[in-house]
Amino acid sequence: MKIRFAAGVGDEITAIAEYIEKKRSGYGGYFLDDIREELDAIRQFPQMHQAIRRDYRRVSLKRWKHHLFYRLIDDQTILVVRVIHSARSPELWPQLNRPGNPGDQIS
Repeated sequence: MKIRFAAGVGDEITAIAEYIEKKRSGYGGYFLDDIREELDAIRQFPQMHQAIRRDYRRVSLKRWKHHLFYRLIDDQTILVVRVIHSARSPELWPQLNRPGNPGDQIS
C-alpha cells in the first residue's frame, strides 16, 4: 500500500518533531521514528484502527500525546490527513463529517 499525505501534514510532522527536539535533544528523532513505525503498521494492516467517522481512522501514538488521522482512499492508498497533539481542541481535528474535506487534498 502507498501512504500519501494531505497538504500540510508533512509540515505538521516536521514542526512537532522540531518542537520536541528543542525541549529535549534527540527526542525529535524518536518522534519521527515512531511515526514511521506506525505508518509501517498501518501499511500492513490498514483497517486495524477503528473508523471514528465515515472512513477516517485515528491512531494514538504510543509514546506521545499525539493523534494521527488517516483514511483509506482505495485498496492501494492510505491518506494521512492530520497529526495533532491530543490536548488540542477537537475543533482542530480534521473535519471528518464533510464530504470533499479540503484536508483531503494530496500534496
